[in-house]
Amino acid sequence: MFTQDASIAAVGGRFDSGPKRSMLSRALAILCVFGPADATLTLTELSQRAGLSKPTAHRLVAELVQWGLLERSGRDLRLGARCSVLGSRVVRHRVLRDAAVPLLVRTSGLTGGSAHLFIREGRGVVQLDRFGEQGAGDAAPGEERSRERIAAHAAMSAVSAFDHPASTAGVTAQRDADWIRRIRTIRSLGYAAVEHGQVPGRVLAVACPVLIPGAGAVAALAVAGTAPGCEVGRVAPVLLASAGSLGRSLSETADLEWAS
Repeated sequence: MFTQDASIAAVGGRFDSGPKRSMLSRALAILCVFGPADATLTLTELSQRAGLSKPTAHRLVAELVQWGLLERSGRDLRLGARCSVLGSRVVRHRVLRDAAVPLLVRTSGLTGGSAHLFIREGRGVVQLDRFGEQGAGDAAPGEERSRERIAAHAAMSAVSAFDHPASTAGVTAQRDADWIRRIRTIRSLGYAAVEHGQVPGRVLAVACPVLIPGAGAVAALAVAGTAPGCEVGRVAPVLLASAGSLGRSLSETADLEWAS
């Protein structure tokens, strides 16, 4: 499943947890521990994930709330609106989202699942947008969040398998045999598939990397849905076509540096 380590990586990779961290580094760590499925976190969860004492986390949280980077939701905390405003001003994100939205709409319509857009950030991925099935009236409690977690897991697998192809052999040489086989399978098929639960109620996510020559996997498109409507054989061809189209479109934006 989507582990805590993966949750941290999803917002930009691991951070230094040493005692000599600056206060800025500690405050940023609090923001970065929110994973794709974390709508809210408690102060205790924030302090533990960020490697901070509870009093230090409490002081920093108060300042982040004042700056609008965190918001209070009862006794819990969530990312604030200013985070979204700042994110929307990142040129690469805006270009990627603008190019991807028509494909998300088409992909969701053809597959019947929710279509998700992720961008590579550090060793993980961050969800930029989604389309379809959001807030469905018949959705079970937590089902929507579960889909986002599994879609993020699939996207991370797809990006990891295709990221920086020239160095893949050196990276996988240090992995165990199961991970090597998984990477080879994903690269052979062109997509990653992750599923959770049993039919009925099984949640499936399929993700394809968005590849740019010289930059590797810069993003991923994913579809998540429940059985029996969402099946790999029906979803994968649509995703492969959409991811290929998006990669070609982004390759034409020569004024942007996609490698990171």
